[in-house]
Amino acid sequence: MPSPSSSLMSEIAKQALQRILPPGVSPDPYRTFIADMSGAIAGGFSQWHASATLTGVVINAVTANGGRLIGPPLAPLVLAQAPRDKQWMAYSKAIADGFGSQFQLFESGVTVPGLPWYPAFAAFPGPAAPPTPNIPIPLMALSAAGRWHLDAGSLGPAMQRKFSHPKPPAADQIAAAMAVGIEKAVQVWLVSTMVTNVMGQGPIPTFAPPYVPVGPVVGGIGVQLPGGMI
Repeated sequence: MPSPSSSLMSEIAKQALQRILPPGVSPDPYRTFIADMSGAIAGGFSQWHASATLTGVVINAVTANGGRLIGPPLAPLVLAQAPRDKQWMAYSKAIADGFGSQFQLFESGVTVPGLPWYPAFAAFPGPAAPPTPNIPIPLMALSAAGRWHLDAGSLGPAMQRKFSHPKPPAADQIAAAMAVGIEKAVQVWLVSTMVTNVMGQGPIPTFAPPYVPVGPVVGGIGVQLPGGMI
């Protein structure tokens, strides 16, 4: 899945804003902005997907461990597509910057938790295993350590802190509503996005034919091809 659903994000955020605006304040002026901002976030994700990679994975026999998810900064990609007119620029920048900083924290927490990704590497018939793709798995399985950075309770304050003072009208409420929408859309994205094409390879130090015709990979490495998050 190339990006979180902008329609789901927008609808959830609009519903949240309706609940948290002060009495007498109409949500109507903000609804179009929320829809446009949700589209910008989804668009930024699509660009991020094209070059994001999982690198530094360590492979021993069938098992993959560690690694780090690396992609381009998300905030500039989002801000380039966000509403930029004078009325909304302060909102766009605060939300893009706050979300971008939280996403970087999320990225740093993505790692492979000892998954059986390379069955053929348990007993490979050669001195070294050639580049081999991993068994695809949802991104959710790699994100336990960093997922909380994208919860509404973390996203909302991060975006609210990015507003300059004095804040524009309903700034905190819009940030809080967007945080709820982002969280729900990201949860679906994490479950539906598959980690693929992490190309593993490595030596077989015990390979010694004809007496030892097969052996496990020891100290192998795995690097994902760009665009492998699908």
